[in-house]
Amino acid sequence: MRSSLFVLLAAGAAATTNPAVPRAVRYRGGETAQKKTLDDFLRHLGDGELEAVWEKSPKLWRRVDGCGPELFSFEDAIKGAEAGLLDNAAVADGAQAAEGRWVAEKAGASSADDLRRALAKGTVFFNGAGLAFPALAALGAACHRFLGLPANINVYVTDPRREVSVSPHSDAQNVLVFQCSGMKRWRVWPCVEINQ
Repeated sequence: MRSSLFVLLAAGAAATTNPAVPRAVRYRGGETAQKKTLDDFLRHLGDGELEAVWEKSPKLWRRVDGCGPELFSFEDAIKGAEAGLLDNAAVADGAQAAEGRWVAEKAGASSADDLRRALAKGTVFFNGAGLAFPALAALGAACHRFLGLPANINVYVTDPRREVSVSPHSDAQNVLVFQCSGMKRWRVWPCVEINQ
């Protein structure tokens, strides 16, 4: 039985999204994906790469073409707020996250200023973002096409000065994370067997 897929996109609030401007990127660990497009990468996963690690251990791929700021950027979040697409956006309280607690409230992000005010409180996230942004809808469709899994796309945007984005937690579904812009230190643990 194949489960559903949750695709998390992470975007930094102050990241450069102009491809002509060089970005300093540091890579530690992980395997370079070396695929020409995001579809090529997903096709590669669907051809057996993902099955080797799925639900067994975390896997890190670096430099996945097509999943940078061209997929989603802070500017996309601003445009979405101004177009009324972020009505369901919430903000995870940064002070609570630093203490290991998950506390969220409605972000009220209907303009660039609202979005920046919400980011001052914590990480802004919007679930079901594939329903509002065409590039993310295409990503969800590609996940279904190449991996055979229905996908839900959520976006998390964090101010680059924030040390803790969200508190440690476990997701009920399988997760692919695409870091679209900015830098973030991810801590990922292997699956733990839970006796039910």
